[in-house]
Amino acid sequence: MSAPSCVAVVGLQWGDEGKGKLVDWLAAKAQHVARFQGGNNAGHTLVIDGQRIILHLIPSGIMQPDTHCYIGPGVVLDCRELDEEIGRLAANKIAVAGRLAISPGCPLIMRHHIELDRVRETSNRIGTTLRGIGPAHEDRIARRAVRLRDVLAGRHAPLVAACVEHANRELVALGAAALDAGAVADEAAESAGRIAEHALDVAGALGSACRRGERILLEGSQGALLDIDQGTYPHVTSSNCIAAASAAGLGVDLRPEPFGIVKAYATRVGNGVFPTEISGAAAAALQAAGEEVG
Repeated sequence: MSAPSCVAVVGLQWGDEGKGKLVDWLAAKAQHVARFQGGNNAGHTLVIDGQRIILHLIPSGIMQPDTHCYIGPGVVLDCRELDEEIGRLAANKIAVAGRLAISPGCPLIMRHHIELDRVRETSNRIGTTLRGIGPAHEDRIARRAVRLRDVLAGRHAPLVAACVEHANRELVALGAAALDAGAVADEAAESAGRIAEHALDVAGALGSACRRGERILLEGSQGALLDIDQGTYPHVTSSNCIAAASAAGLGVDLRPEPFGIVKAYATRVGNGVFPTEISGAAAAALQAAGEEVG
């Protein structure tokens, strides 16, 4: 039996299963690696030849010199964070130009999303990463999201104004200061402009690669128990984290073979049910050995 041409690597616990390491290992035999959901709430840590790299948005396949990486429209995108991540890779002599493609359909995370996340967590703690993921998904579902293509086309100012007006009502009600829509729009234009060269039809590129029979890896973030529909609701993330979500999150159904990742002991970040939780010396030893403190 031949190996599948497309594999989706997903976590089967609450995240932190080691997906990034597995994707990096599998990417050595793949031409393409794509992210299909989540945002910069993901954190994939790789140690290669003593070099420690933490990736939040760019797929782990970027560490392989001949692998092309993609960010699909199912990912909520913080352009400023992505630009900084590209800069860190460049500082470590890891080339990104010509190897990273970002869907223009990605909904953007802007300052009002991050501020809403922060203020809400103060009064009603869910255990988010405070990166604006949930509020950005809310705008997407409410059909008022600003997408990368809107900013690159220069038609984003009135869209941003509507989003900020909606956010300001809640911010003021929770005791926070209102934000200036013009400043938010200018920030969005500046940060999106720095990554504009990477905008590409991700669905078309991956569909063509699939038809050519090239090997594709799909990199999930978080884990199945954090899935918005299948996870330990309400203490979950704001996207679908299972392999079936890849078709919607990329805009093309690549019929991937699921590859589920678990680790010997479970961890979870934030609040929510955790029936195997332990404390004391045993927990401290596991945290030290695994270098994970959530």
